[in-house]
Amino acid sequence: MTFSTTNQPANNGRRKGSKNKRSAFSDDIIAETLVQLGKALSEGSPWAIQEVSKQTHPALKVITPSDSVNGQLLALKVDVAKVMANVNAAQKIGRQRMKASDLFDDK
Repeated sequence: MTFSTTNQPANNGRRKGSKNKRSAFSDDIIAETLVQLGKALSEGSPWAIQEVSKQTHPALKVITPSDSVNGQLLALKVDVAKVMANVNAAQKIGRQRMKASDLFDDK
């Protein structure tokens, strides 16, 4: 649901000056970590270069031609996933249509 300019919830948004809750580390620890990482980068440490490059340049994904065997296999997997989603949806609808008396067989 989208809110119009006249329909706004009270006290929306976060308070001024509040910080993200993403990190459980203090600002001092983060600052020291960045200093150490900067030193390691300036010294040419391979681990530091790898970690920074992982964050700044993510690995490229392989592009599979659709007419290759792998491309056909991927297309079949997508088709199977669609069929399974339809089967699951049909089963869910079928379960919803069942009566409570159908669940118990007192015969």
